[in-house]
Amino acid sequence: MTQRKGQSLVFEQVLLFAIGVAIFIVMLSIFSVLRGVWNVQAATDKLDTVSREVATGILSVATDPADFTLRTLVIPRDIAGEVYRIQLVGEKLQLDLSLPSLDLSRDSDLFSLGSTYTLVDSNVWSLHGRLTIKKVGTTISIN
Repeated sequence: MTQRKGQSLVFEQVLLFAIGVAIFIVMLSIFSVLRGVWNVQAATDKLDTVSREVATGILSVATDPADFTLRTLVIPRDIAGEVYRIQLVGEKLQLDLSLPSLDLSRDSDLFSLGSTYTLVDSNVWSLHGRLTIKKVGTTISIN
């Protein structure tokens, strides 16, 4: 039986510890990247859902036969921890979300609603958790 020197035992233990630390760092990096990808995907999906919900609300107010219609939608206060902006610009509904890593934007077509109604350019932040759609005669706005 050969005798091992104390140096080689210490070296083996240090090397084993270094390999363990390297594996931990690699796994941490992989999961951090995946978490970022999942968060962006979840934010994109939520922004799409809110965009469709608000566009549907505007279209339902427009098709209401009454001259004065007021409808309040409950919307999420934030998406991925950030407040977002809802804009009615021209004949489009636009939602903007600024995340630390990137900016997301969604446009929803309102199916030529501007040919029948006057869409007032409006800008609303999601901080209050609700959105009011108002139709007075042939004018539609969001607050």
